[in-house]
Amino acid sequence: MKNKFTNYATLGLAGVLLPCLLYFLPRYFPRDAWTYAGIALMVPGFLLLAAARVQLGASFTVAARTHKLVTTGLYSRLRHPIYFFGQFIVIGLVLCLHTPWLLAVWALTVIVQLLRIRKEERVLQEKFGEEYRAYRARTWF
Repeated sequence: MKNKFTNYATLGLAGVLLPCLLYFLPRYFPRDAWTYAGIALMVPGFLLLAAARVQLGASFTVAARTHKLVTTGLYSRLRHPIYFFGQFIVIGLVLCLHTPWLLAVWALTVIVQLLRIRKEERVLQEKFGEEYRAYRARTWF
């Protein structure tokens, strides 16, 4: 039951944030190619991140632990779609804000995510062994 709630909460959050993003960004930020490029990255980023979160289902945890290897949906092509599409949102926001120093913040988020990925992959390797190695061989990132 808790997992269904968090899935619906994720979809609800995306359903609220995405319209707000589309409403406020063009109104309060310059209407130029940078803003529209940022929006073009954030919209699919939000939608795909929400889809990946729902597909992960009960396997979603904040800490690096696991009880099921998810290999369907977006996870059939990408090992870490939540991190991957989350970066679309961050870089899109940097473009919309027209603040070059935020690229340093973006770079920091990339480093933090890569460290988390390494930790998660160790946990998955220990738990699923050969099954995870085969999954890793047929997927990207």
